[in-house]
Amino acid sequence: ALSSYAVFSKPGLAKFSGTDDIEQGLRYAASKTSGKVYVTLGADGYAYIKCDKIEKVAGFKVNVVDTTGAGDVFHGAYAFALCKGLEEAQALRFAAGTAALKCTKSGGRSGIPSCAEVEQFCKDN
Repeated sequence: ALSSYAVFSKPGLAKFSGTDDIEQGLRYAASKTSGKVYVTLGADGYAYIKCDKIEKVAGFKVNVVDTTGAGDVFHGAYAFALCKGLEEAQALRFAAGTAALKCTKSGGRSGIPSCAEVEQFCKDN
């Protein structure tokens, strides 16, 4: 209830909401907070509620090597982007780009890209 930004994984949202339906899950989660709610969907991108409608954004297409830590990287990159003052859509794109690039490298922490890499990747894609 106290969360300003709740970013769920798909399984986490299903467990929290009691449903595998993304729209129902997001609406349930949104009913529990005055903050914003999102769900990461792996290679399929992410979804969130915007103006009472479900927005689904496709994921970046990359050559996946290792997905270890991709969700955590998304969370951290999103928080970083918000702290840097990026608008919601820009922050989400930055987070998705960071997670996608992480998946192109082996290792959890060692696969995290630099800000410059993410900015270039988002610019190019």
